Amino acid sequence: MIDPRTQQPFSPAQRREKEKLAQEIKAQADKGEGFAALVKQYSDDLSTKDRGGEHTFARHSMSPDLEGFEAAAFSMKTNQISDLFFLGFGLGPRRWCELLNFGDLGGR
Repeated sequence: MIDPRTQQPFSPAQRREKEKLAQEIKAQADKGEGFAALVKQYSDDLSTKDRGGEHTFARHSMSPDLEGFEAAAFSMKTNQISDLFFLGFGLGPRRWCELLNFGDLGGR
């Protein structure tokens, strides 16, 4: 995992700390705490943190190393919270918000 602020790999101890925090955040989300609020409070993802973690992408648009993430995302139900995802640039649960048709994207 890469630290988005320094662009350096996390040490094994930092990774374990991040994993523990992510598990705690997922538990809070599973108990009904607002997912977007949790993202805004805890996320290191500078590109989506202020939008509550919202990320819009098209099917088959991800790089090959993210195909597993894409497949899992498109298999989820609306508002389902996933198990933790381990990606090169981070880890954490994801929530599937909605499936949009291309024409529904408008100005996004």
